[in-house]
Amino acid sequence: MDASKFNQFSRGQMCVQLSLNASKISQKDATTTNTTNVMHKAADCLSGESSSINQTNKPNTDVNDINSLTPNTQTIPPETNRKVLHIRIQGTTVTELRNDLDIECHESDLELEENDVSNSIWGEASGNSNNSPDVLGDAGLVLDGNTPVKRRRAKKGESDKSTWVRERNKTLRMKGKEYCGQERVEGKYTQTKEVKQRGIRPPCNCHHSKTSTSTKLHCNAFNSNEREIIFNTFWDEMTWDQKKVYVKTLMTASFPKRKTSKQTESRRKTSWTYHLNKGDMLIQVCKQMFLTTLGLGEKMVYGWISQDKEEKDKEMISPGVKRRERLSNDPHRNDVKEFFDNLPKMPSHYCRSTSDKLYLEPVFRNMMELYHVFLGYCKENDIPRDPVKIKTFCNVFQDMNLALFKPKKDQCDICCAHENKNISDEIYQRHIERKDEARREKIQDKDWAEKGNEGHVVTMDLQAVLLSPRVTASAMYYKTKLACHNFTIYDLTSKNVTCYFWHEGQGDLSANTFASCVVDYIKAVDGNKDPFIMYSDGCTYQNRNVYMANALLRLSIDENIVIYQKILEKGHTQMECDSVHSTVEGKLKHRPIYCPANYIDVLHSARPRQPYTVKYLSYDFFKDHRHPWMYNSIRPGSKAGDPVVTDIRVLKYTPDGTIQYKLQYTDEFRDLPRRSRSRLSIEGIQECTVQQLLSGPVPISGTKYNHLQELKSVIPQDYHLFYDSLAHH
Repeated sequence: MDASKFNQFSRGQMCVQLSLNASKISQKDATTTNTTNVMHKAADCLSGESSSINQTNKPNTDVNDINSLTPNTQTIPPETNRKVLHIRIQGTTVTELRNDLDIECHESDLELEENDVSNSIWGEASGNSNNSPDVLGDAGLVLDGNTPVKRRRAKKGESDKSTWVRERNKTLRMKGKEYCGQERVEGKYTQTKEVKQRGIRPPCNCHHSKTSTSTKLHCNAFNSNEREIIFNTFWDEMTWDQKKVYVKTLMTASFPKRKTSKQTESRRKTSWTYHLNKGDMLIQVCKQMFLTTLGLGEKMVYGWISQDKEEKDKEMISPGVKRRERLSNDPHRNDVKEFFDNLPKMPSHYCRSTSDKLYLEPVFRNMMELYHVFLGYCKENDIPRDPVKIKTFCNVFQDMNLALFKPKKDQCDICCAHENKNISDEIYQRHIERKDEARREKIQDKDWAEKGNEGHVVTMDLQAVLLSPRVTASAMYYKTKLACHNFTIYDLTSKNVTCYFWHEGQGDLSANTFASCVVDYIKAVDGNKDPFIMYSDGCTYQNRNVYMANALLRLSIDENIVIYQKILEKGHTQMECDSVHSTVEGKLKHRPIYCPANYIDVLHSARPRQPYTVKYLSYDFFKDHRHPWMYNSIRPGSKAGDPVVTDIRVLKYTPDGTIQYKLQYTDEFRDLPRRSRSRLSIEGIQECTVQQLLSGPVPISGTKYNHLQELKSVIPQDYHLFYDSLAHH
């Protein structure tokens, strides 16, 4: 055993620390027998049998050699006849009782490691005097909880902050419990200031609390139990951030109604009204009632309000304005804006009523490709400044409200809003039910048609806009091109596909255009057409409008068939005709298009086993279905709150000249109430002829015509005549 130290304290206290050499004894060697021997010898030295202790130093002594502790000539006056000796030896737990001495040994919470210099056995003999340990052993260890004990630092990520004194005080303060706060003592902050527990204070004594006739303040509406519940909920269940938000929702700001200060400008800019929750209602109370019920001080509440106001003011004050001004005058960003201004843009054909974004023509696949084009633009125009980095390039792109691709038609706004917790579960569930109903209806109709029943079931949709010419030349990036359209109808039974194709010089995207395509398709169908069922999305200008309704009603009368027009739920309009568009887009990869007629070749060869039927339309194909005008509206209701056109799910056209509708697939058909005042008879309708919609080609803009002329330099000469013949302003 190493040197044994006996440290004498005042008033009869003594601390005995025995240091073990770690190189000669391990944790397992400190057995119960050896421990007992050590305790017995230490007890003899501390008891009345030995009146003095000798302090010796014997290096490398074994733990069993406790006899090396010899008495010294110093006398220790005993305070009592019975003393308690606490000895804690690492790795062991022993307790023994002697006649004149209680001996306890507690297991240490420290672990013995190979790198430790020494392990310690220490003890304390205590009398009736106060503890005042001021001498540490070799390992820096002392005994009671009032003195520090050497411990290992926890590994990174393994520390338990809940055991830290500071964190415990933070939690207690947040819960309104008694805690130790910080105070400055001799220039240093220590957590020794005792702060009492928060409690609910007595209610206010204003005249509003004494009468029940008050029209504004209702302090008497809360009894002691209700105030206690509010207080406990506020302090026991909320964090600081939640407390701040809760208090701000209970306070309402307004402009002062009267001025009591004689100064020109009063410091009082805002008047506050205070409320407390009672069930689902907010009851206005006085300020004193508000503060005493929540157990808050006026200074803390106003601090929370002013802090919130400062944060809002920071968002509105000059730094943001100055930053925007600085960015608007940045020549590097102006170069990017000029580049984007020169690129041709187009709106989305489906979302143009709900989206104000402008979309670049589908030439660029990603932002990196667009950025490389910008770098080439800077070199060609000899811009003296270094180009911006791609991060700034993308930021300017977003600031100008641009997008590379058109928004996906089938992306569901309601599902996205529910995912982001912006709509209620009830609205979302009704949306899912309508989607499931439409899917089931479509599957039933498809199964019915595949069983060999007479009639037809088709799906129809418009493909995303196609451009002509379409080549990989840098000149294409800055010029507007000719827009082409492909309206596809897919027969679910025979899987036959008919594509109606035209470009903007021959037709537009009006309701009469699509009605002409649908009427032509139904007339061309062979065999029995009764009933004829069509599925489409709910695009109003394309499918669900009065022009399409009048055209289908007239066709139902002429062909003596029943036509069903069924609308799928918005955002979930996946149909078989979408596979046609996907196939065409795949065939167009890495294939140059010099004029719209090249798309006809692609459509013919897209499905070799069962080729698509392609109709290349001109302006004289489209009809004006406004006359005869049998229905002037297809809205089911007539006043505010009644169903509107977008609520319709099924339209039924019958040969007797009536239109019926459903708002849900599971509903019964009802007659459409809105009719034209001058309704024609069936015979009169059949005698009327449908007029041409257009008298000639549709002229394109002069800018687009000039751009197409410039693009002739990158396309073969055989196609130049087509672009020269386009009508233009």
